[in-house]
Amino acid sequence: GVIDIGFRTADFTISDKTRYSERGSLSTDSGVAAAYTAIANLLHEKSGVQVEIYRLYESVTRGSIKIRGQRSDLSGLVKQAYTQLAQRIAAEANRLWAEEWDIDAIILTGGGGSALAPYLTPLLQGEVLAIPADEDSRMNNVRGYWKYGVNLWGAAATATPAADPKAESKPEAKAEAKA
Repeated sequence: GVIDIGFRTADFTISDKTRYSERGSLSTDSGVAAAYTAIANLLHEKSGVQVEIYRLYESVTRGSIKIRGQRSDLSGLVKQAYTQLAQRIAAEANRLWAEEWDIDAIILTGGGGSALAPYLTPLLQGEVLAIPADEDSRMNNVRGYWKYGVNLWGAAATATPAADPKAESKPEAKAEAKA
């Protein structure tokens, strides 16, 4: 099972030997933006300032925000918002995969995957594979598609022909290369 948590959406997918399964796959609006919206709303209640959600990324990562010269700790707000979002995503996954007893493991991916992992992992029914802390989880999809391509088309898809300027200019070198 794959849970891909993006900014606007959370996508749930079942893959069987790298084959997509329509059964057990779904896309919802449970992305990190939902947590950021909750944080922005709480900040608005406290400060009277409406902080745009796209401006919260660095503040959430840093754990504090400066509004009108006053620095505010965000750790409590982030924990509350991430806990609520994790509960929502876990409920969706556990309901969607209730009959999928043969899922070997659940992979969290996407930009929100590593942020929500500590909150989400204990709520999911099944083994959740750990997200490497040293990787940018926003790139997991790219790495996954690359691995899928290698699996689908083989190592030949990743091999690049050697650049040999002599071979291109001499007809006999081309003939030797074909042999």
